[in-house]
Amino acid sequence: MNLPAQEQIHLWLIMANPAPEALARFGLLLNEQERARHERFLFEQDRQRFLLTRAGIRTLLSHYVPGIAPGEWTFGSNAHGKPWISNPEVAGRLFFSISHTAGLIAMAVSRLEEIGLDVENRQLPRRTVAVAERFFAAQEVKDLHQLPVAAQDSRFFDLWTLKEAYIKARGLGLAIPLQSFAFSFGGMPTISFIGSDADDAGHWRFWQFDHMQQFRLALAVGTRQQQLLDCLQVVSRTWQPDRQQAGDLVLGKP
Repeated sequence: MNLPAQEQIHLWLIMANPAPEALARFGLLLNEQERARHERFLFEQDRQRFLLTRAGIRTLLSHYVPGIAPGEWTFGSNAHGKPWISNPEVAGRLFFSISHTAGLIAMAVSRLEEIGLDVENRQLPRRTVAVAERFFAAQEVKDLHQLPVAAQDSRFFDLWTLKEAYIKARGLGLAIPLQSFAFSFGGMPTISFIGSDADDAGHWRFWQFDHMQQFRLALAVGTRQQQLLDCLQVVSRTWQPDRQQAGDLVLGKP
């Protein structure tokens, strides 16, 4: 096996524009349930994104465990949809989080279970301030309104991706109200909690990245191993289905 180092999170960026022959090859990797879901999409771009996402997960996991072919990976999920690997060779030893938007698919791989990733396309139209006022914590909304109008959209995507990454890492999705926790900025993003069901902010690290000035990504990782938490680093890798992968790039430590 070629698992990530304990202190590393591998962040894969998957370019969502493969050649037709690559798509045909990837279709052979899907299991029966995935093929059925693939066929249910009405629009070709949605079918292609789903196919590339599922094939990307399978292909990249085989990079870490060459003894398992891409078509042989099996998965489960909890009641809120968080996926896990169920192959007995690596179950409980390798974890991932996947996110996609128009134009980009991203996948984080780690040996830590509490990992969450979100990517958003900042060029897609949306009513950012109105969404924030409805879903974000009061302090986040107040801080957002205090920014110049030209900076509000950027801060919205900072907050949205961080919140999505955190609830995905927890594996509870929107069962965690987005108003029940808040992020602040002053270097690395930090989290605070509102109400009686507070998590421990000291057990979390967060990173944010831009890709091609169009995409905003956020990564959340949680562990109670403080020494490990303090030395975590993110390694970025790019996978283009029609080419060899690029070299590693260490993005940073907290």
